Amino acid sequence: MSRRTCGVGSSADDRAALAEARAVSVETSGSPAEFIATRRLGPCTVTVIREGDIRWEPDVRRGDGSPVPLDLWRGVVPSADERGGASIPCNCVLIRVDDVLAVVDPCFGEATEDGPWPEYGLQRTAGREAAFRLLGIAPEHVTHVLLSHLHGDHIDGCTIVRNGERAPRYPRARYVLQRQEWEPARGSDDPLGLASRHLLAVEAHGQLDLIDGDVEIGSGLWVRHRPGESRGHAIVEVTAGAHAFFHLTDLFHFACEVEHQDWAPRGVDIVTARRSRGLVCKSVEAAHALCTFGHAGPPCFGHIERAGNGYAWRWETMPGDSQPR
Repeated sequence: MSRRTCGVGSSADDRAALAEARAVSVETSGSPAEFIATRRLGPCTVTVIREGDIRWEPDVRRGDGSPVPLDLWRGVVPSADERGGASIPCNCVLIRVDDVLAVVDPCFGEATEDGPWPEYGLQRTAGREAAFRLLGIAPEHVTHVLLSHLHGDHIDGCTIVRNGERAPRYPRARYVLQRQEWEPARGSDDPLGLASRHLLAVEAHGQLDLIDGDVEIGSGLWVRHRPGESRGHAIVEVTAGAHAFFHLTDLFHFACEVEHQDWAPRGVDIVTARRSRGLVCKSVEAAHALCTFGHAGPPCFGHIERAGNGYAWRWETMPGDSQPR
């Protein structure tokens, strides 16, 4: 699996983090420039932390259910192999605005824990905890954990075992999730068992906040219900003065889906996803917002722009950034 960087080193925020990093030793391979990217938007700071890469065969389908031809797919996803699979990053996003410090989708837990990740060929970076050390953040500083949905690669870092008991990794944080995402998983719709493993512990500690629809967390930071990937899938939006930022989570898995909005991996409710995608693209374009998504490769950030009768993704490249994948 090839190693990719995440576009760090070009901004003042990145350079400050890298300066701190020189004094920090981590056991997992990868320099900070390979897994952290930061952008500042007025009072808001957004940091993308690449937790690792997995190999995924998405079996992408059109809206009518027919498969996207492999040659067409490989034409827009150059890293795709002869089976259509690709190595994709799994990103956790840290958002700081005023008194709010939110972690969006804490990806993976400890490497020693049981999980499905060996079959996905997970290759870890130094990860979220190393990034926190570089940025001077302790788990107790996190005020919110915003969960876009309950797929395992987005939630496996929610908890940690302390003194033999599973507990929330962020002991003072409110864990925020759409109610209609949790209730099926709390029943029997939890094929990997990861939602129950983590969210039952969060719930038992009284830190789980179930929401319905769009909710402002504070200081212009919103969680917005945008289903399709799942019934309770959500995105995160920040309005900070004249600036706007959207974390699109898994509304899009690949940049090409912005242009081909009737494409989606098997299992996605494409009719609902197209509706959510259209609504979000209109909002993003109107706000001239900076964006990322859950599996964005370098340089991690980009913009959605009009392209004919539809939209297209444009990577935001800065001096020193890696080339878009």
